[in-house]
Order: sequence, then C-alpha cells, then structure tokens
Amino acid sequence: MPDIRKESQKNAGPALRHIFRQGCALLAGALIKRGCSVLLIILLCQYLSGGQVGRYLFVLSLIEIAAIAIGFGSQTIMVRAVAQGAAPRAAYSAGLGLRFFSGAATFPLLILAAGALHGSSLLLPCAVMGAGALIAAFTELPAAMLLGRKHMAAKSAVDAANGLLGVGFLWIALASGWGLTGAAWAFTLRNAAVYAIMEAAGRRLTGCRPAPLAPGAARALFLEAAPIGAGLLAIALYTRWSALLLPGWISDQAAGWFGGAWRVFELMTFIGTVLARAAFPSIAEAGGAAAGAPLVRRVLGLSLLASIPVTLGGSLLAEWLLPLVLGQEFRPSVPLLRILCAAAPLIFVYEIMVHTLYAAGRQKRVLVVMLAGVASSLGLNIFCLGAFGLDGAAWAALANELLLFAAYGVLCPARGRAAPLLGALLAGGTALLLAIAPPGAAGQAIAAAGIAAALAAGIVSIRR
Repeated sequence: MPDIRKESQKNAGPALRHIFRQGCALLAGALIKRGCSVLLIILLCQYLSGGQVGRYLFVLSLIEIAAIAIGFGSQTIMVRAVAQGAAPRAAYSAGLGLRFFSGAATFPLLILAAGALHGSSLLLPCAVMGAGALIAAFTELPAAMLLGRKHMAAKSAVDAANGLLGVGFLWIALASGWGLTGAAWAFTLRNAAVYAIMEAAGRRLTGCRPAPLAPGAARALFLEAAPIGAGLLAIALYTRWSALLLPGWISDQAAGWFGGAWRVFELMTFIGTVLARAAFPSIAEAGGAAAGAPLVRRVLGLSLLASIPVTLGGSLLAEWLLPLVLGQEFRPSVPLLRILCAAAPLIFVYEIMVHTLYAAGRQKRVLVVMLAGVASSLGLNIFCLGAFGLDGAAWAALANELLLFAAYGVLCPARGRAAPLLGALLAGGTALLLAIAPPGAAGQAIAAAGIAAALAAGIVSIRR
C-alpha cells in the first residue's frame, strides 16, 4: 500500500515550482491592471473638477460593495470545485443562476442608495455603472473556469487588457467632453469588452459554454459561498474604520494622510493576495489543509520569502516612495506606512492560510475571524486614536492584523506551519524596529539577525 504522506511530499516540490510560475504570470497582469488604475485617477483629476471626481469615486465605492453582494464569494467556491474535478459546465450554470438572482436584487438597492445618499444627480451615472458591475459579475464565471483549470497566463492577459481598455475608454470619453456621465459609460463599455474577451478565452481553453439556469444548484452555491461573501463585506467595513473615524476625531487632512499610506500599503500587500490566488487551485486539488499539508507548508514558506523584500523595501524606501507616488504634501504619511509595513509579512502568510481553509471547505471559520476582526478593529481604532493621535490609526491596523494572523494560525490545521509563522513574526518585528527609530549599530545587528532568521524559516519550510 503506498505511503500517501510520502507521495504528497514528493509531489509538493514540482507543485510549488508550478505555483511560483503561475503566480508570476498572474502577478504580471495584476500589476498592469493596478498601474492602469492609477492612470485612471490621473485622467479623472485632469479632466473633471474636484467635485466630479469625488462623486465618481463615491459611486465607485457603492459599485464595489454591490459587486461583492452580486458575486457573494461564489467565484472562490467555483474555482475550488473545478480544481477538484467538478464539471466546468455545472459550476458555470450554478454561478450563472446565482448572478441573475443576486443581480436582480442588488441593482435596485444600488440605485436607491445612490439617490438617498447623494441626490438625483447621481442616479444616471450609478445606473450606468451598476450595469457595468453586473457585467463584471458575469465575467467572474469564465474567469473561475480559467483559474480552476490553472490557465493563469490567459487570466493574466485578460487582466492586463482590462486595465489598458479602461484607460483607453476613459480617455476617449473625457477628451470628448462627456464629463462624469461619459466616465460612467467608459466603465461599463470596458467591462462589456472584457467580458467578451474572458468568455472567448474560457470557451477556447476549458470548453465551457453557458448552460441552462439551475435554480437548485444556484441556491446550493449561494449557501456554500455565503460565509465568504459575508466575510468580504466585513472586510470592506473593517478596512474603512480609520477613514470613518479620523475626520471627526482629528481632521479631514489626517484622514487623507492615513488614506494615502493605506493605499500604498494595499499596493504592496496585494502581491501576497495574488500568490494565494495562484496557489489556491493546487491546494484545493491536493485536498486542503490536512491532505495537502506538505504543499501548504511550502507555499507558506514561499509567501514568507516573497514578503521580506516587500516589507523591507516599503519600510526603508518610504521616505522616497510616498512623496514620489502621492506628492510632497503626503510626507506625514511616511511614519504611518513604516508602521503598516510590519503587518505585510503577516498578511502574506495568513492569505495562504485563508485560502487553505477555503480549499478544505472551512469558510465558516474564516467568516468568524473576519467578523471578530471588524469588532476588534473598531475597538482598537477608538483606543489608539485617543492614545496616539494620527499614528494610532496605523498602530490599530497593525495590532488587528496581528490578531487575525494569530487566529488563522490556530484555525488552519496544516502541519509544519510553525516555521513560516515564526518567520513572519520575525520579519514583521524587524520592520517595526526600523519604523520606531533609526537603529544604531546594535539595532542594525538585531535587524540583520531578524531578517536572516526569517529567510531561514522560509527556506526551511520550502526545502523540508
């Protein structure tokens, strides 16, 4: 009888190399898309007034929440199902039905929210962009098929096209003088074009075509995905506590400074999210946390190693990076970003644990942690803002990420995770040491030892 544990360890090495290549492919498209999102903001600021830009971003925030409500985490369940051998056509049919029903319920609520919060002037842009959000939700269906079958390069190419088309459509609309309404139409037309490209890629590479609606399958998908969708909505709230509290507690300017640091920090840590998404199909295929423990341990080590240059780079280059990206008026954001950088390795590592729990069908555990994170983030922000002022927003975020990291470390049952978890703590502690004060010779020696130990933990996790 074959030794399943030894066999899984033997297969973990090639799988890790495959994940690394897939992660690099997925990251390339994501970086282009992210870079284009920065260009979108620049175009908006050049062609629209400050008030129009504010209204567009307000509608975009509503759209982002509506998009979560429409998909409700179902793409993750679909990717897992396809990776584990489910028929793509059946998964596609269930997702299609769910989006029809959730879209019909969400779209009117979106229009009502826009009217209630900002008056009738935003009804047309919100309706147009709401249609674009519906199209984007349907784009998740062929995207899930591509991810589940590990066609990361194709998904990456479409992500890159998404960003480039967004810039092109928006530039045409704004340069033609169509203003805010034109920007809304550019958003929706871009999403329609991306849907057509993604659908064509999905059919060509997976052979999956739209199937008849299956209400029963859609309902089952909704129930299975509901903890993930609720968790995503919780994250949308958790990440905004500081933005909601800072204007009244300190000032609007302080909220802007923290918001600038947080945006750059998100750009740094999304690399870890992309790596987790690239690893997710392989972890799901391996059976999740217990059956796939050797692979999970090695992916945790890989994510830890990827986090170290991001963490140190952000901390050491913050003085130069933030003014370059955001402007000289955001220099007060520099110490905030340095504190936040200490959370980067924690996020890189726990994103892998989150997706491991998803792969094992334990999304309810993730939801419990996310809901606890919303409550603890509120409490920490209230305490830290009162005790430390503006810096308190960054300390609250770091403390909350540490609590989430500890919770996922306890709940994720993958064997051999102690080394990458310890390495993440060492890397984060080193970044925090660099943030608190410029270290002297002793501090530099301690920082070097911390980074060396974190690197060793990552290498041991991968090679063991």
